[in-house]
Parts: sequence; C-alpha cells; structure tokens
Amino acid sequence: YRNNPEKSYQTFTERTDVNSRVSTSLETDWSDVTSTRATLFWRDNSHGQIPSYSLGSCVPVSPATTCTTNGRQNDNSYTSYGVDSQVSHGLGFMDSRVIFGAGWDRTGNDYDEDNLAVLRDSALRYLSYTVTGKRRRYDALIDNPSLYFQGEIKPLDKTTLVLGGRYDLIRYDFDNHLMPSSATGAPDEKREFSHFSPRLGVARELDREAELFLNLSEGFVPPEVSQLYSSLDV
Repeated sequence: YRNNPEKSYQTFTERTDVNSRVSTSLETDWSDVTSTRATLFWRDNSHGQIPSYSLGSCVPVSPATTCTTNGRQNDNSYTSYGVDSQVSHGLGFMDSRVIFGAGWDRTGNDYDEDNLAVLRDSALRYLSYTVTGKRRRYDALIDNPSLYFQGEIKPLDKTTLVLGGRYDLIRYDFDNHLMPSSATGAPDEKREFSHFSPRLGVARELDREAELFLNLSEGFVPPEVSQLYSSLDV
C-alpha cells in the first residue's frame, strides 16, 4: 500500500446513497403560558452497494489466467413518516412549567441481497461479476408510538430542577420472502419491545455566560432488524 498508494484491486465495487427529507411544523401560542407544536415528517433512504469487504479471495493456478470467487451486492432502503406533537404550559409559580408530548414513527424497511460469482485475474484484479442467486430478501414494518413528559421548576433563583420521562413501544412485523435458513434469515415474525426512560436534572446559572448542570437520564435502543433476523433462530 505504501509503495503503490494509487493501486486498487477493485474495478466495480461501489456504494450509492439517495436520501430525501421533508418536514413541516405548526407552532401556536394560545396564551402567555400555553403553547403547542406539531411536526409532520417524511424520510426516504436508499443505500445500495457492492462492498469490497464482501469479496472472497482466489489466485489463478497456471495455466489458467483467471479464477472465480464469491461476493455479494445488496440494497437496503426505508421510507418512514410520522408526527411529533407537544404542549407546554406554565404553572404560574417559581417559573415552573410542564411539557407533554406524543410521537409516532412508521417505517417500512426493505432489504435485498444477491450472491455473486466474481472473476479475478493473475494480477489479483477483480474483473467482473455475475449474479448467481438470491441470498436475502425481506421487508420489515416498524411502528414506534411514544409518550413523554417533562416538568421544570425554579425553587431557588438561577437554579432549575427538571424531572421527565419517555415511554416507547417498538413493534416489528418481519416478512421473509425466501425460505428461512441460516443464510436467508429467520421466518416471519411479529415482536415488540417497550421501555420507560426517566430523566432527572438540575442546572445552576453562574453568570450570563456560564451554567453548571447535572443530568441523570437513560436512553432506549431496541435491537436492529439485522440483529434480530439475520440468523435462522431469533
């Protein structure tokens, strides 16, 4: 690599990403102490690749000038849409306020992967490939409704206490379009995860340019589709 930094054995590996995002928000102040916000969003991602790390290795045996090894190409795409809304209300004492919110995200995830026969020459270059069969093909519908709240109060001047929490429910509806196996993945399944994530914090304003804060919170990330269903057994 150091002697030939411009040299690559790959002649056709690639990666293509196409991403789109659209969102719109409506914010309304109903009074001096009450306001609402609602955001609608739509996302579309397409990620296709022939990765170099998926190509096997072979060396031609004389008198042959080429050899055949294996590889893969895949396309992983998803489209999601949803809404996030919240209401904020001041309580009228100690600069306190409460925030209540709800969200919903619905995502369709499609995955398609092919096995490849890859031709390699005596200079170890990967010359070309042909598709030999389907390795994986599935789609997964993912629903994520959520509820959250947060309360804030100033018991002392320049000191704010925060208490909040969020509840998430994640539903998977997995549909394998191939015969389930160790290579093609798990059989069709519906599964869900849920979790409540708390938050507690305190902030102290030191001056106009500095603040000291302490925050204790918890996040929640469910297993990804590939983690759950890439094997035969879930």
